[in-house]
Amino acid sequence: MPDGAFLGIDHSAITVADADRSIAFYAALGFRLHGRQQNRGVEQQRLDGLAVPVRVEVVSLVPPGGAPPHLELLCYRSPAATRAPAPDGSRFATVLCLSGEADAAAPVADPDGHRLLRGAFTQA
Repeated sequence: MPDGAFLGIDHSAITVADADRSIAFYAALGFRLHGRQQNRGVEQQRLDGLAVPVRVEVVSLVPPGGAPPHLELLCYRSPAATRAPAPDGSRFATVLCLSGEADAAAPVADPDGHRLLRGAFTQA
């Protein structure tokens, strides 16, 4: 990669069990729906590193204020995604750091167990 070509992270992707439930959860935090589509076929199999047919609903959510990075929800229809969250301290445990005002009443995890850290960063 040439010097200066890295422009940052444009999205974080997480798997969810129920796309509509997750859309509603993140909408309550100020995210808005940007796009929704079904991905399947050989190209998706390659992206996922799987040798079996894959069908996944991909939902793009824009954070409050609209600036990247956006959040991508992956709802696997086939094969089914793992339903158990990774234990705290695991290298597979997800922690989403959301900018904005800290809110003591804010949930610490989404419906699928992805941990949330609010108010840790402020937008530049």
